Amino acid sequence: LMGFFKDFLFSDEPSLSPGGQDIYYSTGNVGIGTTTPNDDLEVAEDGPAGIRVSRASTDGSGPYLDFYKSRATHSAPIVVNDNDYTGLVRVYAYNGISYVLSGYNAFRVDGTPGIQTPTEFFISLSNGTDTPKQVFTVNPSGKVGIGTTTPEEELEIVADQSASIIKVIGYREGIGNGAFLRVGSARGSKASPKVLENNDVIGTFIAGGYNGTGFVNDNGRIKFVVDGPINNGIIPSRIEFTTSDSIGGVGSRMVIKSDGKITIA
Repeated sequence: LMGFFKDFLFSDEPSLSPGGQDIYYSTGNVGIGTTTPNDDLEVAEDGPAGIRVSRASTDGSGPYLDFYKSRATHSAPIVVNDNDYTGLVRVYAYNGISYVLSGYNAFRVDGTPGIQTPTEFFISLSNGTDTPKQVFTVNPSGKVGIGTTTPEEELEIVADQSASIIKVIGYREGIGNGAFLRVGSARGSKASPKVLENNDVIGTFIAGGYNGTGFVNDNGRIKFVVDGPINNGIIPSRIEFTTSDSIGGVGSRMVIKSDGKITIA
């Protein structure tokens, strides 16, 4: 497109169609398929419409679309502020009266900018009754929130006025594993994991209820724990069940040992 426009010097004429093409210039805006563009570039088509970006090169890089954001002016930019939007893709749908915003995804500054800018990504959608609300969030730490804009864990799911449910369904032909939820643990780091040791916790499911002032951190747990020395890559394990009592104490109520024996407190 720029290769096409470089051969033309646009003036302040209300509209023009260079070379008989369906391209117009009006009051500083460029329209393709419209004589009255409302933005810097507007594409309108009765029928299929799209913008394609392609790249052929000798390296592995692909085509891209860049968004740049600063405060002040292009000739004298200054640093962005916390909560500034740095890029958006918005979707409008016609409701019989006008086009209304039905959803968008966005990048927004989330913190104090430095050499790098802390950024969150989120998706906002309309439920058909209300204006778009933020339903999916990834914060600068990589924590993901569904139904919450401030996830505190790697994945936090919040449902308002309904139960928060994670559903996992597996389909397969014949006999085999069904749906499952897997947790794992190792010592060391992701780059250099180390073997677990006796009594290390492999994974935990925790329940906590709201007590009037906040959510209780621990009303009960199901823990999977290493139950003995690890030899030849085999990890013996036990399952511990804990609950909280009427005075706020949390204790072990039942243990299933690696040999299948059960202890009940």
